[in-house]
Amino acid sequence: MTLKDAQKQVDDWVKQFKIEYFAPLEQMVCLSEEVGELARELNHRFGPKKKKKAEDTKEVADELADIIFDVCCIANKHGIDLDEAFKRNMDKFYGRDKERYEKKSALIHKIIAVVINNNKFLMVRKAGKDIWTSLGGKIEAGETEEQCLLREIKEELNCNAVIIKKLGDFEEEAVFDDATVRLSAYLADLQGIPQISDSELEEFRFIDKTYKEQGIKFPSAIEKQVIPSCIKEGLLKW
Repeated sequence: MTLKDAQKQVDDWVKQFKIEYFAPLEQMVCLSEEVGELARELNHRFGPKKKKKAEDTKEVADELADIIFDVCCIANKHGIDLDEAFKRNMDKFYGRDKERYEKKSALIHKIIAVVINNNKFLMVRKAGKDIWTSLGGKIEAGETEEQCLLREIKEELNCNAVIIKKLGDFEEEAVFDDATVRLSAYLADLQGIPQISDSELEEFRFIDKTYKEQGIKFPSAIEKQVIPSCIKEGLLKW
C-alpha cells in the first residue's frame, strides 16, 4: 500500500459523514492527542512510569496507525500528495544528509559448505592470497541458499554434494573487503572426486587442528565462530 492508497481509504471513510474533515486547528489537536497516546505507551514500556494493573496495554503499532490516519486527514484537507512529499523528503536525506552520520559496513552474504572428513575441515585458497577461506559464495537472483551452495560447489570443485543440515548464520568483518560478512553455514558431503574448476582458486585442502602451527590462516568468522560451533556439535574433535 502506498501513502496515496492510505489517503484514499481515509478519504472514502470520512466522506460517509455530513461533517467531513475537521478545521485545521481541530485536526491538529486530534493529531497531538494521538502522538500523546504513543508517547504515553512508550513511556509505560521504556520509561520510569509504569502502568497501573487496571490499565490496558496498547499496541505501539496501533498508536502509530492512529497517527498515520490523522496525518492523512490533514494532507487530504489541504490537497497534499504524501507520496510526492515523502519522496522529496527522502531525496533531501539522501542528498544533504548522506555524509552526516557514520555508515554501517556493507553486508556480504555468503553461503558456505562445512565439509568434514577424518576430523579435518575443508578449506580453499584463492590465487595470490595467504588466507584460506570457505567453500561457497553469494546467492544469485531467484536462488535459495541450498541451491546457491550446490551451484558454488559444482563451479569451484566440479563435484556434486548432499546438504545435511544448516548449522547457523555467523557474522564477522570480511577478510578481503571493507564490509561485514554473514556466513550461512551448511553441513555437506561431497559426491565425487573434487578438483579445482574455478580460475580464482589455487588449491583446496582438508585441514586439521594443527593449522596454526602450519602457518595456515583462517578468516575470523571461520576461526572464532564456525569451527567452535562444529566442535560444540561434535562434528570436529579439536
